[in-house]
Amino acid sequence: MSRFEGRVAIVTGGAGGLGSATVRRLAGEGAQVVITDLVEEAGQALAAETGELFLRHDVSSENEWRAVTERALA
Repeated sequence: MSRFEGRVAIVTGGAGGLGSATVRRLAGEGAQVVITDLVEEAGQALAAETGELFLRHDVSSENEWRAVTERALA
């Protein structure tokens, strides 16, 4: 069993350097990862590479946090 199997992780800023490394690590250890970022092109590319979900997300928006958490829980 992988370390994070059966768990969901939300990685904000996931399209950037440290964020994308975190996404790859968590996915590699079994987590289902929701990648969020304002940079859609890089986020979509990472999602295609890893098989994870990308959502455009402005972390300063309470409504967008609500939408991201709802999708993550679904």
